[in-house]
Amino acid sequence: MNILNLKNVHIARLFKDMYTNHAYCRYNYLLTILGFTLFFSTGLCKAQEIIFVNDDANGANTGLSWNDAFTDLQKALSEAEYGDEIWVASGIYKPTKCNPCTEDQKSIFFDIKSGVRLYGGFKGHELEITERQTDSVNLFSLNNTVLSGNVGIETDSTDNSFTVVRMLNCDSTTSINGFTISSANSPLYEVANNNPMVSGGGLILDRSSAKVQNCLFSKNTAAYSGGGIYCHYDSSSISNCFFNNNFARQGAGIHSFWSEINISNCNFSQNISEHFTAGQGAGIAGNNSNLTIQNVIFQDNQVNGNGGAVYIAGGFSKISNCNFTNNRSNINGGVRWSDLAGQFIPKIICFQIS
Repeated sequence: MNILNLKNVHIARLFKDMYTNHAYCRYNYLLTILGFTLFFSTGLCKAQEIIFVNDDANGANTGLSWNDAFTDLQKALSEAEYGDEIWVASGIYKPTKCNPCTEDQKSIFFDIKSGVRLYGGFKGHELEITERQTDSVNLFSLNNTVLSGNVGIETDSTDNSFTVVRMLNCDSTTSINGFTISSANSPLYEVANNNPMVSGGGLILDRSSAKVQNCLFSKNTAAYSGGGIYCHYDSSSISNCFFNNNFARQGAGIHSFWSEINISNCNFSQNISEHFTAGQGAGIAGNNSNLTIQNVIFQDNQVNGNGGAVYIAGGFSKISNCNFTNNRSNINGGVRWSDLAGQFIPKIICFQIS
Protein backbone atom coordinates (compact mmCIF):
# COMPACT_ATOMS: atom_id res chain seq x y z
CA MET A 1 0.00 0.00 0.00
CA ASN A 2 1.48 3.34 -0.96
CA ILE A 3 1.78 6.35 1.34
CA LEU A 4 -1.23 8.19 -0.05
CA ASN A 5 -3.51 5.18 0.32
CA LEU A 6 -2.20 4.59 3.84
CA LYS A 7 -3.02 8.15 4.83
CA ASN A 8 -6.51 7.82 3.39
CA VAL A 9 -7.06 4.62 5.40
CA HIS A 10 -6.11 6.36 8.65
CA ILE A 11 -8.41 9.26 7.82
CA ALA A 12 -11.25 6.82 7.04
CA ARG A 13 -10.82 5.08 10.39
CA LEU A 14 -10.78 8.41 12.18
CA PHE A 15 -14.21 9.36 10.82
CA LYS A 16 -15.75 5.87 10.78
CA ASP A 17 -17.93 6.34 13.86
CA MET A 18 -19.36 9.63 12.61
CA TYR A 19 -20.17 7.99 9.30
CA THR A 20 -22.09 5.06 10.79
CA ASN A 21 -24.06 7.04 13.40
CA HIS A 22 -25.04 10.35 11.83
CA ALA A 23 -26.25 11.19 8.37
CA TYR A 24 -24.96 14.77 8.69
CA CYS A 25 -21.50 13.45 9.53
CA ARG A 26 -21.58 11.17 6.50
CA TYR A 27 -21.69 14.30 4.33
CA ASN A 28 -18.79 15.91 6.20
CA TYR A 29 -16.86 12.66 6.13
CA LEU A 30 -17.03 12.50 2.35
CA LEU A 31 -15.98 16.13 2.03
CA THR A 32 -13.02 15.51 4.35
CA ILE A 33 -11.83 12.49 2.40
CA LEU A 34 -12.15 14.44 -0.83
CA GLY A 35 -10.21 17.40 0.60
CA PHE A 36 -7.29 15.28 1.83
CA THR A 37 -7.14 13.38 -1.44
CA LEU A 38 -6.97 16.63 -3.39
CA PHE A 39 -4.27 17.97 -1.05
CA PHE A 40 -1.97 15.03 -1.71
CA SER A 41 -2.65 14.83 -5.45
CA THR A 42 -2.56 18.47 -6.59
CA GLY A 43 0.07 21.14 -7.11
CA LEU A 44 0.63 21.57 -3.35
CA CYS A 45 2.98 18.61 -3.67
CA LYS A 46 4.12 19.58 -7.16
CA ALA A 47 7.74 18.72 -7.93
CA GLN A 48 10.12 21.19 -9.53
CA GLU A 49 9.82 21.17 -13.31
CA ILE A 50 12.22 22.14 -16.08
CA ILE A 51 10.64 24.02 -18.96
CA PHE A 52 12.63 24.02 -22.21
CA VAL A 53 12.76 26.88 -24.72
CA ASN A 54 14.44 26.81 -28.13
CA ASP A 55 13.44 29.14 -30.94
CA ASP A 56 14.66 26.54 -33.46
CA ALA A 57 12.64 23.61 -32.05
CA ASN A 58 10.10 21.99 -34.37
CA GLY A 59 8.47 19.45 -32.08
CA ALA A 60 5.18 19.48 -30.18
CA ASN A 61 5.83 22.93 -28.59
CA THR A 62 4.97 21.66 -25.09
CA GLY A 63 8.14 22.75 -23.29
CA LEU A 64 8.61 19.26 -21.84
CA SER A 65 11.92 18.45 -23.57
CA TRP A 66 14.47 19.98 -25.90
CA ASN A 67 12.81 18.25 -28.87
CA ASP A 68 9.39 19.61 -27.91
CA ALA A 69 10.62 22.92 -26.50
CA PHE A 70 8.54 26.08 -26.51
CA THR A 71 9.73 28.42 -29.25
CA ASP A 72 8.37 31.47 -27.39
CA LEU A 73 9.95 32.45 -24.06
CA GLN A 74 6.82 34.37 -23.06
CA LYS A 75 4.85 31.11 -23.18
CA ALA A 76 7.35 29.45 -20.84
CA LEU A 77 7.24 32.36 -18.39
CA SER A 78 3.43 32.25 -18.31
CA GLU A 79 3.40 28.48 -17.68
CA ALA A 80 6.13 28.51 -15.00
CA GLU A 81 5.20 28.11 -11.34
CA TYR A 82 7.11 28.66 -8.12
CA GLY A 83 10.19 26.39 -7.99
CA ASP A 84 10.37 25.78 -11.75
CA GLU A 85 13.44 26.27 -13.92
CA ILE A 86 13.37 27.55 -17.49
CA TRP A 87 16.27 26.46 -19.73
CA VAL A 88 16.70 28.60 -22.85
CA ALA A 89 18.83 27.57 -25.83
CA SER A 90 20.97 30.01 -27.80
CA GLY A 91 19.04 32.41 -29.99
CA ILE A 92 17.43 35.85 -29.95
CA TYR A 93 14.24 36.23 -27.93
CA LYS A 94 12.07 39.36 -27.92
CA PRO A 95 9.23 40.33 -25.58
CA THR A 96 7.00 40.92 -28.61
CA LYS A 97 7.26 41.72 -32.33
CA CYS A 98 5.66 44.69 -34.04
CA ASN A 99 5.93 46.96 -37.07
CA PRO A 100 4.84 49.63 -36.54
CA CYS A 101 4.97 49.48 -32.72
CA THR A 102 2.46 51.15 -30.44
CA GLU A 103 3.34 52.52 -27.00
CA ASP A 104 1.58 49.52 -25.42
CA GLN A 105 3.60 47.07 -27.49
CA LYS A 106 6.86 48.79 -26.56
CA SER A 107 5.83 48.49 -22.91
CA ILE A 108 5.80 44.67 -23.04
CA PHE A 109 8.69 42.95 -21.25
CA PHE A 110 9.75 39.51 -19.99
CA ASP A 111 8.24 39.27 -16.50
CA ILE A 112 9.94 36.72 -14.21
CA LYS A 113 7.75 35.35 -11.43
CA SER A 114 8.96 34.87 -7.89
CA GLY A 115 10.58 31.48 -7.35
CA VAL A 116 11.37 30.89 -11.03
CA ARG A 117 14.99 30.38 -12.14
CA LEU A 118 15.78 31.42 -15.71
CA TYR A 119 18.92 29.97 -17.32
CA GLY A 120 20.43 30.77 -20.72
CA GLY A 121 23.56 29.57 -22.52
CA PHE A 122 22.37 26.13 -23.63
CA LYS A 123 23.11 24.55 -26.98
CA GLY A 124 19.89 22.56 -26.80
CA HIS A 125 20.80 19.02 -25.73
CA GLU A 126 22.05 19.39 -22.14
CA LEU A 127 20.67 17.30 -19.29
CA GLU A 128 22.44 19.18 -16.47
CA ILE A 129 23.06 22.88 -15.74
CA THR A 130 26.78 22.11 -15.43
CA GLU A 131 26.92 21.04 -19.09
CA ARG A 132 26.65 24.66 -20.28
CA GLN A 133 29.91 25.86 -21.86
CA THR A 134 31.45 29.14 -20.73
CA ASP A 135 33.96 31.39 -22.48
CA SER A 136 37.24 32.74 -21.12
CA VAL A 137 35.51 35.25 -18.81
CA ASN A 138 33.00 32.67 -17.54
CA LEU A 139 30.05 33.98 -19.51
CA PHE A 140 27.89 31.92 -21.84
CA SER A 141 28.63 33.67 -25.15
CA LEU A 142 29.56 30.35 -26.78
CA ASN A 143 25.84 29.62 -26.91
CA ASN A 144 24.70 33.23 -26.72
CA THR A 145 21.13 33.59 -25.49
CA VAL A 146 19.95 37.12 -26.16
CA LEU A 147 16.95 38.87 -24.64
CA SER A 148 16.54 41.77 -27.05
CA GLY A 149 14.40 44.88 -26.96
CA ASN A 150 14.73 45.35 -30.72
CA VAL A 151 11.09 44.42 -31.30
CA GLY A 152 10.33 46.67 -34.29
CA ILE A 153 12.35 47.73 -37.29
CA GLU A 154 15.85 46.31 -36.86
CA THR A 155 17.65 49.55 -37.70
CA ASP A 156 15.32 51.88 -35.78
CA SER A 157 15.93 52.09 -32.01
CA THR A 158 12.97 54.42 -31.42
CA ASP A 159 10.55 51.49 -31.64
CA ASN A 160 12.50 49.28 -29.21
CA SER A 161 11.12 47.98 -25.91
CA PHE A 162 11.23 50.43 -23.02
CA THR A 163 12.35 47.59 -20.70
CA VAL A 164 13.46 44.07 -21.62
CA VAL A 165 13.11 42.16 -18.30
CA ARG A 166 11.38 42.85 -14.97
CA MET A 167 11.60 41.09 -11.60
CA LEU A 168 8.91 42.41 -9.25
CA ASN A 169 8.41 41.15 -5.67
CA CYS A 170 10.69 38.17 -6.31
CA ASP A 171 12.19 36.27 -3.38
CA SER A 172 15.77 35.01 -2.99
CA THR A 173 15.11 31.75 -4.85
CA THR A 174 14.49 33.71 -8.06
CA SER A 175 17.36 34.15 -10.52
CA ILE A 176 18.39 35.05 -14.06
CA ASN A 177 21.63 33.49 -15.26
CA GLY A 178 23.50 33.31 -18.55
CA PHE A 179 21.89 35.91 -20.84
CA THR A 180 22.80 38.89 -22.97
CA ILE A 181 20.24 41.63 -22.31
CA SER A 182 20.33 44.37 -24.90
CA SER A 183 18.68 47.03 -27.06
CA ALA A 184 16.25 48.57 -24.58
CA ASN A 185 15.29 52.18 -25.24
CA SER A 186 13.46 53.74 -22.31
CA PRO A 187 12.60 57.36 -23.19
CA LEU A 188 12.05 60.42 -21.04
CA TYR A 189 8.51 61.60 -21.67
CA GLU A 190 7.33 65.13 -21.27
CA VAL A 191 5.48 65.77 -18.02
CA ALA A 192 2.72 67.43 -20.04
CA ASN A 193 1.86 64.02 -21.47
CA ASN A 194 1.19 62.70 -17.94
CA ASN A 195 3.84 60.04 -18.46
CA PRO A 196 6.49 59.37 -15.77
CA MET A 197 10.21 59.55 -16.33
CA VAL A 198 11.02 55.99 -17.32
CA SER A 199 13.87 54.16 -15.57
CA GLY A 200 15.36 50.76 -16.21
CA GLY A 201 16.28 49.70 -19.72
CA GLY A 202 17.70 46.20 -19.59
CA LEU A 203 16.32 45.00 -16.25
CA ILE A 204 14.12 46.41 -13.49
CA LEU A 205 14.64 44.94 -10.00
CA ASP A 206 11.70 46.13 -7.93
CA ARG A 207 11.24 45.14 -4.27
CA SER A 208 12.98 41.83 -4.87
CA SER A 209 15.86 39.85 -3.39
CA ALA A 210 16.74 37.98 -6.57
CA LYS A 211 20.06 36.87 -8.06
CA VAL A 212 21.44 38.22 -11.35
CA GLN A 213 24.41 36.14 -12.50
CA ASN A 214 26.64 35.67 -15.56
CA CYS A 215 24.82 38.21 -17.71
CA LEU A 216 25.95 40.83 -20.22
CA PHE A 217 24.06 44.14 -20.34
CA SER A 218 24.87 45.95 -23.55
CA LYS A 219 23.49 48.84 -25.62
CA ASN A 220 20.59 49.62 -23.31
CA THR A 221 19.30 53.18 -22.97
CA ALA A 222 17.28 54.76 -20.18
CA ALA A 223 16.97 58.48 -20.65
CA TYR A 224 16.52 58.93 -16.89
CA SER A 225 18.27 56.21 -14.84
CA GLY A 226 19.52 52.65 -14.93
CA GLY A 227 20.38 51.88 -18.54
CA GLY A 228 21.50 48.34 -17.68
CA ILE A 229 19.68 47.76 -14.37
CA TYR A 230 17.39 49.92 -12.24
CA CYS A 231 16.99 48.85 -8.59
CA HIS A 232 13.94 50.21 -6.75
CA TYR A 233 13.53 49.45 -3.01
CA ASP A 234 15.42 46.27 -3.77
CA SER A 235 17.87 43.88 -2.07
CA SER A 236 19.12 41.71 -4.92
CA SER A 237 22.66 40.52 -5.67
CA ILE A 238 24.45 41.04 -9.00
CA SER A 239 27.52 38.92 -9.70
CA ASN A 240 29.85 38.07 -12.58
CA CYS A 241 28.07 40.43 -14.97
CA PHE A 242 29.38 42.76 -17.68
CA PHE A 243 27.94 46.22 -18.38
CA ASN A 244 29.11 47.64 -21.68
CA ASN A 245 28.00 50.61 -23.77
CA ASN A 246 24.84 51.46 -21.81
CA PHE A 247 23.41 54.98 -21.55
CA ALA A 248 21.39 56.91 -18.95
CA ARG A 249 21.24 60.28 -17.23
CA GLN A 250 22.41 58.58 -14.02
CA GLY A 251 23.69 55.07 -13.49
CA ALA A 252 24.19 54.03 -17.10
CA GLY A 253 25.27 50.60 -15.87
CA ILE A 254 23.27 50.35 -12.62
CA HIS A 255 21.17 52.88 -10.74
CA SER A 256 20.09 52.02 -7.19
CA PHE A 257 17.28 53.93 -5.48
CA TRP A 258 16.64 53.25 -1.77
CA SER A 259 18.06 49.74 -2.20
CA GLU A 260 20.59 47.41 -0.62
CA ILE A 261 22.51 45.80 -3.48
CA ASN A 262 25.56 43.52 -3.49
CA ILE A 263 27.61 43.93 -6.69
CA SER A 264 30.59 41.58 -7.07
CA ASN A 265 33.00 40.32 -9.73
CA CYS A 266 31.53 42.58 -12.41
CA ASN A 267 32.96 44.73 -15.19
CA PHE A 268 31.74 48.18 -16.26
CA SER A 269 33.18 49.61 -19.49
CA GLN A 270 32.30 52.35 -21.99
CA ASN A 271 29.07 53.33 -20.25
CA ILE A 272 27.96 56.96 -20.63
CA SER A 273 25.85 59.17 -18.37
CA GLU A 274 24.80 62.53 -19.79
CA HIS A 275 22.29 65.25 -19.07
CA PHE A 276 21.95 68.84 -20.24
CA THR A 277 22.87 69.94 -16.68
CA ALA A 278 25.03 67.10 -15.34
CA GLY A 279 24.98 63.30 -15.49
CA GLN A 280 25.84 61.07 -12.53
CA GLY A 281 27.70 57.79 -12.20
CA ALA A 282 28.31 56.26 -15.62
CA GLY A 283 29.08 52.87 -14.11
CA ILE A 284 27.02 52.85 -10.90
CA ALA A 285 24.87 55.53 -9.26
CA GLY A 286 23.36 55.07 -5.82
CA ASN A 287 20.78 57.31 -4.14
CA ASN A 288 20.02 56.65 -0.47
CA SER A 289 21.22 53.10 -0.97
CA ASN A 290 23.49 50.68 0.87
CA LEU A 291 25.79 49.28 -1.79
CA THR A 292 28.50 46.67 -1.41
CA ILE A 293 30.80 46.88 -4.44
CA GLN A 294 33.66 44.39 -4.45
CA ASN A 295 36.07 42.92 -7.01
CA VAL A 296 34.71 45.16 -9.75
CA ILE A 297 36.55 46.67 -12.73
CA PHE A 298 35.59 50.15 -14.00
CA GLN A 299 37.20 51.15 -17.29
CA ASP A 300 36.58 53.87 -19.91
CA ASN A 301 33.27 55.07 -18.46
CA GLN A 302 32.42 58.75 -18.82
CA VAL A 303 29.99 61.35 -17.53
CA ASN A 304 29.38 65.03 -18.20
CA GLY A 305 28.87 65.55 -14.47
CA ASN A 306 29.84 63.69 -11.29
CA GLY A 307 31.51 60.30 -10.99
CA GLY A 308 32.83 58.86 -14.22
CA ALA A 309 32.71 55.40 -12.66
CA VAL A 310 30.66 55.70 -9.44
CA TYR A 311 28.38 58.31 -7.88
CA ILE A 312 27.08 57.75 -4.34
CA ALA A 313 24.64 60.09 -2.56
CA GLY A 314 23.27 59.00 0.80
CA GLY A 315 23.15 55.60 2.40
CA PHE A 316 26.02 53.51 3.73
CA SER A 317 28.10 51.92 0.99
CA LYS A 318 31.40 50.05 0.77
CA ILE A 319 33.85 49.68 -2.11
CA SER A 320 36.65 47.12 -1.84
CA ASN A 321 39.23 45.50 -4.12
CA CYS A 322 38.10 47.43 -7.19
CA ASN A 323 40.04 48.67 -10.20
CA PHE A 324 39.40 52.09 -11.78
CA THR A 325 41.03 52.88 -15.13
CA ASN A 326 40.50 55.86 -17.42
CA ASN A 327 37.06 56.82 -16.14
CA ARG A 328 36.26 60.43 -17.00
CA SER A 329 34.21 63.23 -15.54
CA ASN A 330 34.20 66.92 -16.38
CA ILE A 331 33.19 68.01 -12.86
CA ASN A 332 34.11 65.82 -9.91
CA GLY A 333 36.39 62.93 -10.79
CA GLY A 334 35.95 59.29 -11.55
CA VAL A 335 34.37 58.51 -8.15
CA ARG A 336 32.05 60.98 -6.41
CA TRP A 337 31.08 60.35 -2.79
CA SER A 338 28.64 62.73 -1.11
CA ASP A 339 28.93 63.97 2.48
CA LEU A 340 25.99 61.83 3.59
CA ALA A 341 27.31 58.55 2.20
CA GLY A 342 29.09 55.67 3.88
CA GLN A 343 32.74 54.76 3.79
CA PHE A 344 35.51 53.32 1.65
CA ILE A 345 37.08 50.07 2.75
CA PRO A 346 40.87 50.60 2.80
CA LYS A 347 41.57 47.68 0.43
CA ILE A 348 40.52 49.73 -2.59
CA ILE A 349 42.95 49.53 -5.54
CA CYS A 350 42.60 52.55 -7.78
CA PHE A 351 44.32 53.25 -11.10
CA GLN A 352 42.31 56.18 -12.39
CA ILE A 353 42.66 58.92 -14.98
CA SER A 354 39.96 61.53 -14.54
